[in-house]
Amino acid sequence: MTAELTGSAPVLIRRSTLADAAALARLTSSSGEATPCAVFLVAEVRGELVAAAPIEGEGGVLYDPDRASEDIRDLLTRWSEKLRRQLGTAASKAA
Repeated sequence: MTAELTGSAPVLIRRSTLADAAALARLTSSSGEATPCAVFLVAEVRGELVAAAPIEGEGGVLYDPDRASEDIRDLLTRWSEKLRRQLGTAASKAA
């Protein structure tokens, strides 16, 4: 999904991949959050990861305080919460 927030470049929201490991480590050190073992929904601006929210596992939003605006963090949080609910519903139906 791509969104364009007021006054910023387009934001790409996607699921993390193994190729994102270094960028996720950078976000972890920038945000001060512990590195959770999880699958993330990430926000990318101009090809660079600026924020990540877990969709599996625990933890808060990881973000670069210099690059991830509050709008980007809010957008990512809303989408990750939606996916968590959908995954929870799918897991409940499969059980």
